[in-house]
Amino acid sequence: MNNVAPCQEGSLPTIRTPKLFTPLAAARIGSTRFLFYVDENNMVRGVQSTDTPQPPWKEEPSLSAMQIHCAHYSQLAASTLEKSNAQTICLYYQTANQNGAIQMLRYSNTTEKWDSEDTESTPTVFDDLLRGTSITALPMRSGLHAPLDSPLPVVYLQSKTLKLAHSQGNQVEIMRSLGLTFAPNTSFAIVDDGHNLCFFYTSSHSNHLKSIVIKDGKASTPWKVATPTPRSAIAAVRPTKDRIVLFYQSLNCETGSVELASMTFRMVSTTSETQTKPTNLWPVSHAKFTKLA
Repeated sequence: MNNVAPCQEGSLPTIRTPKLFTPLAAARIGSTRFLFYVDENNMVRGVQSTDTPQPPWKEEPSLSAMQIHCAHYSQLAASTLEKSNAQTICLYYQTANQNGAIQMLRYSNTTEKWDSEDTESTPTVFDDLLRGTSITALPMRSGLHAPLDSPLPVVYLQSKTLKLAHSQGNQVEIMRSLGLTFAPNTSFAIVDDGHNLCFFYTSSHSNHLKSIVIKDGKASTPWKVATPTPRSAIAAVRPTKDRIVLFYQSLNCETGSVELASMTFRMVSTTSETQTKPTNLWPVSHAKFTKLA
């Protein structure tokens, strides 16, 4: 966890140059990894690689051929759906339309192509969404509250009211029952631990990275996790059932340099109470800080 490996010379082919501060999203189908970004012309791009020693990365030609232009403030999110032997990546971006719509693209391992032609399977989310909102997509599961009874991912974003919203298909709902309002364009990441949603976000008032637990439309009391750099982007992943890894930028006060850091949270024992109320199963006291670079 404490090593950052540089790309080997020649491992990346000539691809479209990512723009400065490009948003990123990643997904996986089998042994193939996908990385998505935005180029200097605000076109959505992708590269893929397989699990081989020093894997070569290659451009996603069918995605490039679609010439998808996103808003210059757009973030990206991706989630993989699995059904039988079919796997599908759902990729989300914000359009430059006045309504700030979120569009979904779809890639299937059966066709090995991207498409946005089927409006039923590639819906557009309209409503009053905040321009430049963070976007997180999670696979649907039993017990997870969502706007529709659909196998599509549940997408979390920020509305113009600055409250957290979730959408599925072309339906969006503001999660008013949480009783929380966030700073404009707050950075956030959400992980589903199978019992609750672990919601990490940056606070503009104290410049703290905080976390809450969400269950059945109710939120726990926020608690401080770390102190990142101002406006730090954050990301979180659950690599194993008992572990969540949170990534963010931190300031080294001794050297004055900005560093990439992570915190690894380990799950504590579950009880019957975790089934009925939002309970923090990932306490900071069980977390390990790691400086990555």
